[in-house]
Amino acid sequence: MEKHKALVLILVCFALGAAMAASPLFLTNKPERLIEKSGVVDEVELLEVTRGTRTHYQLRLRVGDLLVTNNSPEAEPLKKVAGPLRVGDQVRIMWAPFLGKTKFYEIEKGGEKLVSAEETLREEQSRARLVQYFSVMMFGVGLFALWNSRRAPASARS
Repeated sequence: MEKHKALVLILVCFALGAAMAASPLFLTNKPERLIEKSGVVDEVELLEVTRGTRTHYQLRLRVGDLLVTNNSPEAEPLKKVAGPLRVGDQVRIMWAPFLGKTKFYEIEKGGEKLVSAEETLREEQSRARLVQYFSVMMFGVGLFALWNSRRAPASARS
């Protein structure tokens, strides 16, 4: 029975490790995928969202029929973007679908970038690298469990 548990642990670690190693393919966007839209701001709202004991912040921005949102664990980065925006402002947005939502990557108002696509994409890649580090750890745990399961206990050898 112990061998069965070890095998399950090994398979789970390798499957999670492989999924996490591939995650940057799904957790990051590429500059060529960004879509540009210009228009008038119809809605700008900074929300504090609390789920249980965790709080994060969400910036919602509507330009015409496009609603884009971004989330952050801290309010300051979003306040930097939301502060200068008012309903009726003319803006240019670079956006893309991201994990089932519409996320903004760059917002420009009056020729001034409030947030740049390069900065946003760099943050995404940084988070994806963190996930890759966890995948290496999962592979390590799987390899250790595999190595440990191959060693026969002293009582089994006699």
